Amino acid sequence: MSKPKSATLKSTPVSAKSPKAEVRKRPAAPTKVDAPMAKDVSAFLARVQAKKVRSVGLLRVATATQMSQRAKPGAVPHFDPAALAAATGTLFIGKDGSGARFFVERHAARSEVFIHDPGGGQLAFVADSLASFLELNELMDEWQRFCEAHDVDPDPEALDDIDKRTPGFAEIRASARSLLGRLHLTDRSDFDETMEALAKAKFRLKPKSSVLARYEAAKRAHLQPR
Repeated sequence: MSKPKSATLKSTPVSAKSPKAEVRKRPAAPTKVDAPMAKDVSAFLARVQAKKVRSVGLLRVATATQMSQRAKPGAVPHFDPAALAAATGTLFIGKDGSGARFFVERHAARSEVFIHDPGGGQLAFVADSLASFLELNELMDEWQRFCEAHDVDPDPEALDDIDKRTPGFAEIRASARSLLGRLHLTDRSDFDETMEALAKAKFRLKPKSSVLARYEAAKRAHLQPR
């Protein structure tokens, strides 16, 4: 009985001088996680794959399987995480308690982060790098622990009532201000109002990537009548 042909093997013709055919293995197609990434993303993925991180502040980190999942045929880009990631050149990294999803740019030297509202079908820029985004989440976790420890109302509107001499408050405010110029917050996530109240400033920044344009193009292509 002859053996079935393998999908991963390619045979070359037998030459007159060679008694055997040369067999070469085709290179495997790279997965999302295997693609070249910025250093902060590579380090983060290594921790995820080693199951050393499940959450960072408000971020509920996706599993390595969820991150590397491929889009199914016909999946809607503005609803399905894998389809969105494939259409925009990003990687799904997790979500927050409200269901907002976060994606990081797949780029060898850059790691911009974006927030996606699956209900509204909107994608927005949020951080200039994964490092800045994780720092933001860690700061929000620190802020929540500060409020619990000192019986402080976490509502941004009540922040001016806090005694500024309370231990730890000045450091938290300084950390918030250190993120100015690195974040773009526009009331799309759980931490926008809190960060602006802590820093006493607006967080505005423009992305360098084409992720948002690619997302809008994918939406238009899907919504066009066939």
